[in-house]
Amino acid sequence: MSRALITPYRTPSPDTVNANAWHVEGRRVESSLVDWTPGTPVVLQRQIMVDVPEVLKACGLPDTAKVALVAVAVCAATTLRVASKPMILGIQHQPSYKSMVELELPGHELASSIKVHTYLVSYGRNPSSPIVPWRSGFVLWEDDIGIRLEGKGARFPMEVRDFKKQDRINWPARAMWKLDWDPDDLDEPMMGSLRLFLNTSHPAIKKMLEESDKESGQYIMKMVHYEVGRLMVTTALRSGEFIENIEEYEDNTVGHMLRLLIKSMARAGDSVENMSQRLRNNPVQFEAEIQSRLHVMEDK
Repeated sequence: MSRALITPYRTPSPDTVNANAWHVEGRRVESSLVDWTPGTPVVLQRQIMVDVPEVLKACGLPDTAKVALVAVAVCAATTLRVASKPMILGIQHQPSYKSMVELELPGHELASSIKVHTYLVSYGRNPSSPIVPWRSGFVLWEDDIGIRLEGKGARFPMEVRDFKKQDRINWPARAMWKLDWDPDDLDEPMMGSLRLFLNTSHPAIKKMLEESDKESGQYIMKMVHYEVGRLMVTTALRSGEFIENIEEYEDNTVGHMLRLLIKSMARAGDSVENMSQRLRNNPVQFEAEIQSRLHVMEDK
């Protein structure tokens, strides 16, 4: 979203910059990447048209001055910060004023969401003046967009992390993954209170992230999805509070997600109470039921 700037120096009207939407593989990006898989690199592109003569005039800069377009992507979950190559624009340097800005983001350093900022900045040194952007880096125009990386098809909010660099007690270095959630607080929003951490120092997770588009990587991801689903289902079915309040959880909460998941596994005419009883009476048999109902290692 572009916005007018309040600065101690002269800036152009926002109308002097016409920025198209960001695209990934030719598809327009709105607020999320629907089909993104953790570990997959993301290449963002957008075309921007700048009325350079009008920008220079509005800023009080000479016709020989230059400006530059640059984009910056920030992933707060992993502290990733990536900047695009600056696109230098000037009346003589770039007569068309139309530029394609591109950002290449490494998949293994992405998680949850990113914020993408686009800037038009002054470039080079010009005659100094208190109200003129006379040196490089003065922001003349900007916009930003937040992009969720989970997508509609994601089963869990995910984040990659090197467990070896974390607290050894809470982050066992040789674990494949860790599910961060509170089974006793299922009223919380799913996106804010549930997160699956993948250990980038584990060979299998590293392979999964590097080969996410291959059968080997997808195999490991399916196993992780199954194991996390199994853990959550069995934990919920052992909770008397969850069973008693199963219909009370609001949409988009952890309890609501578990209710939908467990009911999708139920036999015809089955009840959650019956499923809980079968888990207590014969956990080995019920584990086999979960495998069947969750379609472990199948393409559903």
